[in-house]
Amino acid sequence: YSFKDKVNQIIEDGSSNPEKFKEISPEILVLYLEEKLKKNPNDLQGWLILARTCVFSGYYQKADKYYKNALKNFPLNEDILLEYAILKKNINQTKSAKDYLYKLKSLSPNNLKAREVLIEILINNLLHNEAKKELNQLFDLKNDDEEYIRKIKKKFKLN
Repeated sequence: YSFKDKVNQIIEDGSSNPEKFKEISPEILVLYLEEKLKKNPNDLQGWLILARTCVFSGYYQKADKYYKNALKNFPLNEDILLEYAILKKNINQTKSAKDYLYKLKSLSPNNLKAREVLIEILINNLLHNEAKKELNQLFDLKNDDEEYIRKIKKKFKLN
């Protein structure tokens, strides 16, 4: 019990002083957020901060767990879906990443970042026909933005 008090005190001290907050270890922040989210699982920002802290600290299994928990409470949240898909992509679980990105695409067809990550995955997995289809849809969405189209063509080495 005293350890929880110590963790809470470290976070409270850090929250009132930005310089002290920088000194808080990710492990302490994770412990603090885990405890807070047990009490209030409907804290969207808490889940995002917890999962991001785990990603940045290299705790990918924990991050995976917390993104899953966040999705239970917020199944249609675009930030969670996108970040979880990117995590899945980065740990070579591309099928799962694609599934989340297709779900996000159906929820929010104008989410350009999600569509770009999806195209990247398709290209990297040599699914050129699917990638071409996605690129064409993306270009249709942004057909009036020549600078964006130029950027995407350069990014995916289409010219």
